[in-house]
Amino acid sequence: MTGDVLASRYADALLELVLEEKTHEQVRDELERFSTLIEDSELKRSLVNPSLNLDDKLALLDEFSKKLKLNKTLNNFLKILVEKKRIGALKLINEAFQRHFDAKVGRIRAEIILPKEASKVEVEEIQKGLEKSTGKDIVMDVTVDPSLLGGVVARVGSVIYDGSLRTQIGNIKKNIMRG
Repeated sequence: MTGDVLASRYADALLELVLEEKTHEQVRDELERFSTLIEDSELKRSLVNPSLNLDDKLALLDEFSKKLKLNKTLNNFLKILVEKKRIGALKLINEAFQRHFDAKVGRIRAEIILPKEASKVEVEEIQKGLEKSTGKDIVMDVTVDPSLLGGVVARVGSVIYDGSLRTQIGNIKKNIMRG
């Protein structure tokens, strides 16, 4: 079974549980925070270390869960990942969970690339335009790429909206060449 399929199954299982409990928003935030925190940490190295016994790993996880005040269901889920030797896939599981969560609540993520920092108003205008064209709520991840001459590039799911100056100039060149 590939890592993505496995991550998707674990993510679906967790999402189903937290939707029933109505703690999905809290768990989404906590899972994201925990996944980011342990990604390149000593904690993760300990949890995947085969020479450390399971009880010690679970005690270590419990200690961190208490410090971070993690939801009980999430803590139990993380314990299962440790027991099943899947905690190393937490980043993939978190990414799948975030995608499935967004789909469940009618949200979609968009990567926006701008040539320079944009004002809050400009970002909101881009977001409203994308929400209007997709019919969904948009969660935006805005990055700056100075090599972009002007305009904006938006990746929404698998669709790319390329309004960059470079693309527009390229299109004008093609039109001129065709006559």
